[in-house]
Amino acid sequence: ESCLWFDDAPAWIHGADTVIQPKLDGVALQLAYVDGSLVAATLRTGRDVTPQARELHSVPQRLREPAPGLMVVRGEVVALKAAFEDTGKSLRHIASSRIKSAKLPKDGLAFYSYSCPAGLQYSTEDRLLELLAHFGFQVPPFYLATDDVPSWARAEMIWRDRADLPFQIDGAVIKIRYRSEQDDAGSTPYAPRWALAAKWMCC
Repeated sequence: ESCLWFDDAPAWIHGADTVIQPKLDGVALQLAYVDGSLVAATLRTGRDVTPQARELHSVPQRLREPAPGLMVVRGEVVALKAAFEDTGKSLRHIASSRIKSAKLPKDGLAFYSYSCPAGLQYSTEDRLLELLAHFGFQVPPFYLATDDVPSWARAEMIWRDRADLPFQIDGAVIKIRYRSEQDDAGSTPYAPRWALAAKWMCC
């Protein structure tokens, strides 16, 4: 059996309205668009992988809607289970090696977006995801916590139903829903205080 494990769970986990998503087990990628056209793609290390990113069908070369100025989108490149699960290799390693390589094919890789640090105005986390989809990005499924299904219960449901997802996950991410409350919570130099990664461990 598995159980949820939180690293220093904040007080808001018990009271704030939250959005819960699968925690994708892939490679972080940042895309930059200027006036709606893709101009750069970089890994978390700062490595430029723009030519490789252009090979991904799930990375829009041009946004569906006009977007004047700079728009920055963050997300994860994953290796899809249907394409690689039977190989017995680490799906995360496959995603990492292929997005870094100019020679390896990009078939079976997909980009899912979940963040936009520049270029979009939104009041809630779920509205952000809807906007990203509107502009042509794939987004992971997301859920709102309710009185009947609180954050931790929804995260457990995501883990229980992980076989139905097209990508591999290693947990769930719980975020404060409202942007104003995110701003109040602030960030550390390393991560936002309004988001929490829930991981699983054997119990």
